[in-house]
Amino acid sequence: MDHFTTLNILLENPEELDLKHKPSAIREDKIFTLDHRVIPIASAEADDNGAYLSKGNAKRFYQYSSASGSRTVHSENGVFFANVKASKGYRKEYVPKEEVYELARHYKTNKANPSFSRAIITVRAVTEREPKPWYLVLYKWTGGPKPFILQRHGNAMKPTASAYFRKDPVVSETIDEYLAQGLSVDKIYGTMSKEVCQSVSETISGPKMIENRKFHQKAHKETRDTAGEH
Repeated sequence: MDHFTTLNILLENPEELDLKHKPSAIREDKIFTLDHRVIPIASAEADDNGAYLSKGNAKRFYQYSSASGSRTVHSENGVFFANVKASKGYRKEYVPKEEVYELARHYKTNKANPSFSRAIITVRAVTEREPKPWYLVLYKWTGGPKPFILQRHGNAMKPTASAYFRKDPVVSETIDEYLAQGLSVDKIYGTMSKEVCQSVSETISGPKMIENRKFHQKAHKETRDTAGEH
């Protein structure tokens, strides 16, 4: 997808492609937007497709206008310019900051399905500190769709071992909230296992996950207390 189309979607009409729910088991070519105020990127990344491998990030600056299009610009000592063809090579044409945006693309390929990729794209006005609330998600097969393979969990070798699903951060956050209230492991598991979830990534896998969070909290507190004594 070219940068003008991407910028136009994210800056002009992101709601038109809104998926409206957390992505889960999308295993086809698909493009949609999400609002990070509703579905944070970390939550969208837990998409029930198993593990991904990072293929790098790319950040570029663009001058954008819905009427006249977009073009690549460069930054030099806080000043933005575009290279414009002249009679002898190129000349710099300076661009107002108010028209410049930074596109950040985060590329990953699925670990068990190397020809299946996911890109998450955010946009930020260079005059602002934070990206815009909407982000774009692209799923794509290279060379056409193929049967999707679900990777088994961890180092499991048994053919009956369950598939690996990355957990949504909301699961750990919910466990921590219940632990802070002093609830027992059994009580927390009983409550969370009955909750209706949109995706596998939001389900509680078992009491062991709660015990691990409890141990982590205890170890963190002991480390903090020890550091405070010195």
